[in-house]
Amino acid sequence: MGGRTRAILVDRNNSNHVFAGSVSGGLFVSNNAGSTWQPVNDQFENLIVASLAQAPDGSIWMGTGSDFDETANAAGVLFPGRGLFKSTDGGQSFTKVIGPSLTNSETDDWVTVNQIGFKPGVSNEIYVAMNKGLRISSDGGASWKNILLKNIAGAANTSPIEMTVVGHGLNTGDTVTISGVAGNTAANGDFIITKISTTKFSLNGTTGNGVYVSATGVMAKCGFNISTSGRGEDLAVTPDGRLFVSIDGQIYYSQNPTSCSFNRVTSVPNPAGGRTDIAAAPSNSNFVYALVCDGTGYFVGVWISTDKGVTWTNLLYPINNYFEPMTNPGLNYGQGVYDLAFAVAPNNENKIFIGGIQLWKYDGNLTRIAAE
Repeated sequence: MGGRTRAILVDRNNSNHVFAGSVSGGLFVSNNAGSTWQPVNDQFENLIVASLAQAPDGSIWMGTGSDFDETANAAGVLFPGRGLFKSTDGGQSFTKVIGPSLTNSETDDWVTVNQIGFKPGVSNEIYVAMNKGLRISSDGGASWKNILLKNIAGAANTSPIEMTVVGHGLNTGDTVTISGVAGNTAANGDFIITKISTTKFSLNGTTGNGVYVSATGVMAKCGFNISTSGRGEDLAVTPDGRLFVSIDGQIYYSQNPTSCSFNRVTSVPNPAGGRTDIAAAPSNSNFVYALVCDGTGYFVGVWISTDKGVTWTNLLYPINNYFEPMTNPGLNYGQGVYDLAFAVAPNNENKIFIGGIQLWKYDGNLTRIAAE
């Protein structure tokens, strides 16, 4: 039995070959465009399939574990998975790429894999939105980095405090977020820096308060207090390779993700405990959409950017007793944190689809396609 479907993948090399991922029944495959289905392996080590993606080389990637499968009006409970898997034989068999070190943990890295993406035309560069934020591999999954973090090698007890971070990549005037430093704890926080060398910088206005404890602390190098370990809710990649990621509902984007040159979107709301999905238009790299739901699962709205994420405009908002896709009349909660689907039409950047309790199309006009 499949259960609730979280992911669908149509093989780009054969449109009759379709996969559906269920959060309670595993992975299913159809070889006749959806007319009939059968499980790929119902004895697989984890049947909580939350994400599917196909790399440019045709390999199929599957993410297990989901952050969005709690009771409909209680955000924040997850179904733990066993990590990220890859198939090189058209989905007949899968090999684990990486996963949590602890069985049935709800806090270990890789217990949920909410979305998978690739740099266009580059199968070895993989992006994953997972339970501890964003992870990137540049070698086909052999190794993974939290690209937003760098390890701290030293924090001199000076005034201002001097930090040692190999290859920090900072310039005078940049902002960093530092956490986890033991001993010289005044180094933790958000600071504007002065560059000393390629391996050292000082934290403007600080006063040392203790001896640094070896091998403690990490640095976020992205110029603002980016969430480096929050829930990676969704990601999308434009045809020209710009990555958008939602971490704890906050949207960031980068044209060169491996360099940590991320920008933060400030004009799209980020309700506490909510969920933000991102959809990039396959036909036009300029068009990106964000759908926001609040912590009670209600639909907040859809925002659009037509300049690759630089500026955003509120495109859609709830209309009482008409356009409320995540709830039905009489309910005192929504299901937007639980059952949310969002996509742009393949060949029309102005047409989007919104799925919740109801399914809607917007192409300049709102059309209700189906309802629960």
